[in-house]
Amino acid sequence: MFKDGHIPGAYNLDFYDVDKNFSGFSGTFEKTAPLVVYCQGISGPRNEDTCETSRLLAELLSTRGFKRVMLFEQGYAFWENAKDPVDRGSNSGVAAKNKKMPVFSYFRDLIMLVIGFVVWHF
Repeated sequence: MFKDGHIPGAYNLDFYDVDKNFSGFSGTFEKTAPLVVYCQGISGPRNEDTCETSRLLAELLSTRGFKRVMLFEQGYAFWENAKDPVDRGSNSGVAAKNKKMPVFSYFRDLIMLVIGFVVWHF
């Protein structure tokens, strides 16, 4: 459940209720804003994410005109287990409106780590 824990800055947009809640979502984010879609992160036998709805939601947002949609396949469970910051409660999108989106710094740091690794080894 979203109120039990989510990545700071997250906006709760349930794939199964997307049409009901889409106007509020699309009024919060511009079509060119980077969006990272994730789910609760239900782990499979090899610790992979088995949450199909996050992928489906990412595809739906892309078809509705959002240009920079990314998928965080490991999901919230991976984020929380890594001891990254979490929010609790139902303040959907509050940090996103204030441009406090640690998930983007996480991906930026991860990309820099991969680039550094590749450069160091070649």
